[in-house]
This record gives sequence, C-alpha cells and structure tokens, in this order.
Amino acid sequence: MALQTAAVIKQQDLQLIHDLQSEIEDKQLTLSQLTEDVKNLLFAKATVERGRWDARLAFTQMRNPPWKQIVIEQLGQGYADEVRRATKSVTRCELKIMEHAIPPLWKMFEEEIEPVEMDDDGE
Repeated sequence: MALQTAAVIKQQDLQLIHDLQSEIEDKQLTLSQLTEDVKNLLFAKATVERGRWDARLAFTQMRNPPWKQIVIEQLGQGYADEVRRATKSVTRCELKIMEHAIPPLWKMFEEEIEPVEMDDDGE
C-alpha cells in the first residue's frame, strides 16, 4: 500500500488568489470601460493625439452557416456557396492599439527650431 501524505492548502495562497482575482476584475472593468470609450470616440471620427500610441478600429466580417460541411456533403458545393452568399454577414469590431517607435530627438527639434539666417561673414 502507498502511504498518503496530507497536503495542506495554505491560507496565504488562498488569500493571494482572492486578492489577484479582485485586482483582475477591477482592471478588466477599467479596461472594458476605457476600450468602449475609445471605440465610441473613433466611431465619432475623433483624432488620435500624435505620439507613441495609435488606435484603429479593426472590422472582421463573418458568416455563420453552422452546418456548412454537412450541406456540402449532402447538397453540393454549389448549393453551399449560394446559401453562404444569401446569409447575412456578421461584423465584429475590435480596438487595436499599436505602439510606435519614439521619433528621434533630431526630428522633434527640426520641427520646433526655426532656421537661423547668417550674415555674409558667417556669423
């Protein structure tokens, strides 16, 4: 017979799991609210402030004939294509956040500094 040892789940581990779940729920709620706000602003044609980050709306169209393979096997590819074309498409919209490289410092200075005119003496 195998000797079984009693394992004990520590209260510290349970507390940590509880705390992390609470943090994640709070952050997910904040994330979903911010994402929805930005999506609404992008739908309203708001511009994105220039800088390191950019935001775009990514649209995905899908058709959902769930029994596609069965229809192809039973009624043929032509009928399946006809049904697919007649099926209303579903469009999903996701917010895509992209990080851009920081522009080189010289580029920022070029935009801010006006050229200085020199005299004939070079001064």
